[in-house]
Amino acid sequence: MAARRPGGGSFHAVNGGEAYRCGSCSYVTRRRGNMVTHQRTHTGERPFSCPHCPSEFAVKCTLKRHLLTHSAQRAFACSLCLDSFPSREELARHAQGHAGQRHFQCQFCPRSFGRRDGLLAHHCSHAGRRVHRCGRCSRLFSRNDDLVAHLATHAERP
Repeated sequence: MAARRPGGGSFHAVNGGEAYRCGSCSYVTRRRGNMVTHQRTHTGERPFSCPHCPSEFAVKCTLKRHLLTHSAQRAFACSLCLDSFPSREELARHAQGHAGQRHFQCQFCPRSFGRRDGLLAHHCSHAGRRVHRCGRCSRLFSRNDDLVAHLATHAERP
């Protein structure tokens, strides 16, 4: 017997009611509630609304996690960029973005770098040391990217 959802999705019980099969794809589950939630991927139904912003969610637990973003309690701080998060799970998801990227932390500010030479060049900007010299006019810069920008001023003009 097939069941119709408000958004138009359908599913039916199989194996004598022991499992439910989605009418739109190959998804099968033993729990009717899981099937109802799954159907929302096909219908776009998002019955759970945030009372603080326009966000809507298909799953109630996703709304609960989202509500933490409106909380003043953001106790989980990223050690690489100092951003903070309301839950350990969100911090872990955020940290995946840093994976294999920024292992060299500046001792003077929150910046971090993926390579040691990037950190060393950055340290020069704190010390005011100018170690990057222009080969055309001998002007000195504390950062290599400033030197690169400067070199463009020497470009031959037609």
